[in-house]
Amino acid sequence: MRVMDLVEPVEDTETDLITALQLVLENSWRMDAYAREADRAGDAELAGWLRGVRDDGERAGDRGKVLLAHRLDRAGR
Repeated sequence: MRVMDLVEPVEDTETDLITALQLVLENSWRMDAYAREADRAGDAELAGWLRGVRDDGERAGDRGKVLLAHRLDRAGR
């Protein structure tokens, strides 16, 4: 199944930004939960990798929040 099959395309870059931001932050939250699970299972290697993925997502989320704030400010919202 392709991504295009899952969602109707929206021709609105602000909606795209908000959706991408929500997904990246949700994914970071999940990676943190998976890392804790790996810790409980004694799998330090997996836990470390998952935390790296989480951290990458959090950095992307932070950049997305700044971008969204600038766009909202520019639009006077």
